[in-house]
Amino acid sequence: MKESALYVSAGVANDAPLTRVLLDAGADPNDFEALYHAAEFSGVEAREVVRMILAHQPRREWAAY
Repeated sequence: MKESALYVSAGVANDAPLTRVLLDAGADPNDFEALYHAAEFSGVEAREVVRMILAHQPRREWAAY
């Protein structure tokens, strides 16, 4: 399975500005990985990344793990 750009920006790099650009451009928050791995980070930018993904309303059943 290929990793999404959103997963890399949010879940690997924890890059809030890039995550915002991707979500605003239509990146799918339901990629199975971005939210899960973004939540593993700590700090202000990490919280911002998680909030941005949640604001784009990922499906609950995909974010339940």
